[in-house]
Amino acid sequence: MKKFLVLLLALMMMASSAFALEISEPGVLHATPENAAKIQARFEGIDCVVGVGGGTICDLCKYATHYADAENPKPLIVVETALSVNAFSDDASVMLISGVKRTVHSRYPDILIIDLDIQAAAPAEMNVSGYGDLIATWTAPVDWYLANVLGMGKNFSSIPSDMIRDQCRALLANSEKLAAGTDYKVLEDLANALTLSGLAMGLGGESSPASGSEHVMSHLIDMTTG
Repeated sequence: MKKFLVLLLALMMMASSAFALEISEPGVLHATPENAAKIQARFEGIDCVVGVGGGTICDLCKYATHYADAENPKPLIVVETALSVNAFSDDASVMLISGVKRTVHSRYPDILIIDLDIQAAAPAEMNVSGYGDLIATWTAPVDWYLANVLGMGKNFSSIPSDMIRDQCRALLANSEKLAAGTDYKVLEDLANALTLSGLAMGLGGESSPASGSEHVMSHLIDMTTG
């Protein structure tokens, strides 16, 4: 499992040469502005960024490339190594800022690569984590609607979450196969649903179509356990 917690970035030049940058810290690697700055420090002379790993790596890559040059960011290719979150296909990054997890605008990857052989080789708990992320599809839109009713927001729409509910319903019927991690059809369904979920958040202009109070609770648990 540790290999998914170590940042691996290949900073590729068009002249077919590449520079590898590995960032680690004691315990679990976090997506912080400080770690993003370490990535940005290697951007000079680089034409393309390739991020290989899980959600933390993806968030760091999206944040680093966007805030280095929001008007003309470097091309970004993301290679998923586990179906752990829906963050790969959205335009935001969950960053740990001053000890608090915050969802901030970043950018979409230009290319997202999902290889089912790689996903099948990932620890089963990582892919089950992605399944857990999708469970919020049933509750987050209610939080979003309630926020609008209470005057805390005004952009509610059922369309973003409706577009992924059928895929999530199909996964519910195959949760046991997903835990086994060997059924490629179920892994493909999970990959499709997670990708659509990320796009749904982009369509909604916020994380609310797929992320509500349950994610706030999860982030609080994360922060208290390290």
